[in-house]
Amino acid sequence: MSDAAVPRQIAVVRTYAQLIEVLRQRSDELGLKRAALDELANVGDRHFSKLLAPTHVKHLGPKSFEAALAVLGVALIAVEDLELVERMRRRAAAHNIDTTRNEVCAKNGALRATRMRTTGGLRNPALMDPESAREFGRIMGLRSRLKLTPAQRRRSARKAARARWAKHRMRKGKKA
Repeated sequence: MSDAAVPRQIAVVRTYAQLIEVLRQRSDELGLKRAALDELANVGDRHFSKLLAPTHVKHLGPKSFEAALAVLGVALIAVEDLELVERMRRRAAAHNIDTTRNEVCAKNGALRATRMRTTGGLRNPALMDPESAREFGRIMGLRSRLKLTPAQRRRSARKAARARWAKHRMRKGKKA
């Protein structure tokens, strides 16, 4: 195999800012102006100017990401970073030796914690479907209530009951 057939490594990217910088440098290396990139990628006027600007007026989305890679002749290759993997394993071990987490359950009105096996940590609720996000919120709410003292739980329950009754009275047309 000749040297020309072997792709060269352009950069190592670990952050979004580094990715934008690499794409900007690649555009300059190819001598393509931002307007030419817009034309080649079939995107709106000044799209790449906004994407590759130092102050990120626009961000790469799924469509513009693919277009940017194609127009600039770049492919991303995911490689395992052994240093980061080891660092994350140490952090996981320090936080949760058994790689388990508490899942809180409500049973007969009483809160209890159970152990649940998991392959990862808590998921980001913003990335979940609505039903999973709702379940995540319920579990986290129950988990936080486990940390309350009995007196704090009573106070919180009384406040919630007062709010429910006030809402009920408002519906009946009475003053709260």
